[in-house]
Amino acid sequence: MQTLEEASKLHLKSRRVWIGIQDPASPFRSLDAEAREALQLWEKLLVSTPFFLSLSPASFLQITATADAMASQSVAGLGGAAFFPDGTCVWFQFQITLAQANEHWHWVGSDMQKHIAARELLAQFALTVH
Repeated sequence: MQTLEEASKLHLKSRRVWIGIQDPASPFRSLDAEAREALQLWEKLLVSTPFFLSLSPASFLQITATADAMASQSVAGLGGAAFFPDGTCVWFQFQITLAQANEHWHWVGSDMQKHIAARELLAQFALTVH
């Protein structure tokens, strides 16, 4: 597994993160500004997420759940639903335009599709705390 220092370039394309090393023999690595911002955002997410280990056995929940995200260049959305054995259901949906997203987050750039993997993760996370 490569460390941050080993990554020379990080290109966020579609749903994949590609890391390329231009000179494996060199001890020096550099990231472009966009890659640095993306990694800093993931670091903030990981550092701010409270991880803990429960010593109690996990309980099995009879729930059917689904979550997903969508994005085009100018609009993105996410949503999810959970169905319980008693027939009740909870769900959520969220949609945001590129203009609205740029008002709140400087890192969005000019293409909402670029960060679709993060939105898919957010949809799954939102469903677990709904």
